[in-house]
Amino acid sequence: MAKNKDPVNFLFNHKPGRFKSLEPDEELLKLEEEIKRRELMLDHDVRQWMSIAKLGNDKNSLWAKQQIQLILETDRIEDMTTGDVFRPLAPEQLLSQGDLLLFNQVDGSPWKIPLDALTRGVLLTGPQGGGKTRFLISICKQLDNADIPFFILDPKLGLKQWANYLNATYIDVDDISIDLSPPPGLTYEQFLPALMPQLGEIIGVIFGIELLQEAAQICIGQRNEYIKTGKQTEISVKDLYDAIPFVRNASSGRRAGYKDGLMTGLSRILSGSGNLFSCRKGVDLATLFNSNVILGCRSVVDDFAIKFLGLFMLFWLYESGRYSLPSNKLRRVLVFDDASRFLANSAGSEFSTKTSSLTNIFSCLRSSGNGFITTTQVPHLADPGIVALSHTTICVGGLHYEKDTKTIAQMMGLNKDQRVAINHLANREAIGISAGTAWPKVVHGHTVDVPEVK
Repeated sequence: MAKNKDPVNFLFNHKPGRFKSLEPDEELLKLEEEIKRRELMLDHDVRQWMSIAKLGNDKNSLWAKQQIQLILETDRIEDMTTGDVFRPLAPEQLLSQGDLLLFNQVDGSPWKIPLDALTRGVLLTGPQGGGKTRFLISICKQLDNADIPFFILDPKLGLKQWANYLNATYIDVDDISIDLSPPPGLTYEQFLPALMPQLGEIIGVIFGIELLQEAAQICIGQRNEYIKTGKQTEISVKDLYDAIPFVRNASSGRRAGYKDGLMTGLSRILSGSGNLFSCRKGVDLATLFNSNVILGCRSVVDDFAIKFLGLFMLFWLYESGRYSLPSNKLRRVLVFDDASRFLANSAGSEFSTKTSSLTNIFSCLRSSGNGFITTTQVPHLADPGIVALSHTTICVGGLHYEKDTKTIAQMMGLNKDQRVAINHLANREAIGISAGTAWPKVVHGHTVDVPEVK
């Protein structure tokens, strides 16, 4: 029997009893229930002892139960000594089901998910200085190594210094313009009218869409006449603004009020973004989206302007891939480094508490192989549709505002003690959950180190 003290050898050497009672073993059922609750069923030794407890003779079964009780007692003691409300820890084998390293669990086990999981959306939150930027750097570096292009909208210039490290091109919006030209394969007649409801939603003039559509048709007509001369041009937001005064029957009544609202909203987009939307020949978005690009947007100061920038980027991709075959294979990743500004509902509109058209756009883009990472310090202000579509949620550092902790607790399914613990996470200390992956519960750990950039 000495050699049977090794559970591996013991499993193959023990002899089952001649007769096993058909009555349920209540003691073993209770042990099994706690094993499942503590997520220990995947532990190799536990599985061996459970097999012996179920199939062995009375003496061997008793011995196996004692070994299981020792394992459970050790786990209980660790609960008390660590005070970690996010236990039980995930089994190492379930954290290694992928190629993208998110962070390391508190026991040092790397937490990896499949790259393609990014098509289901990532919401990254945490306080200023908590470690969100370093987390993004580690993710984007892995994307570069995997030849997956990423496009980052950076409103605070926090990522500019990392451009070389990430093999990315840094572009300041002060140095470029973005026209309203359609994606390859589409015409202005197809693309521009479809964009107008999105633009009207951004500036909060949903009942003035008809005027926007008429202004768009004026711009299309003027462009068609211009290209008959043999020259080429595109259409800009400034052209829409200039065309609105020429819309018919908009000088009195409700249409006059709608016209004034449109003029005000468009002027905010133009004045709050420098020359970004004023020029007729802009950058090639098809090239940008297929390269590693960090777009510095610090000079875009107006809320309408920054929301339209984010929405136009998404809508352009949406229209370019709307008729392509569905795919869960990751093609590119878009990073919005302030979801509460780029992807928030328009304050003051009647839809401010509801999901916006962004929800439908995100759904379509996800099915065409686009991954998204949205970061915010105030998750409760992000568009609820975007939050709902973010199947991977990461919190780095402690949140303190009640609405924010409530949002994260609901997304992660946290209990009361875990919700309180969100307030006390240290810098680079992280919790996260990734629905649909091998381990569907909360992981607790620390983000990985990235080198200092000089």
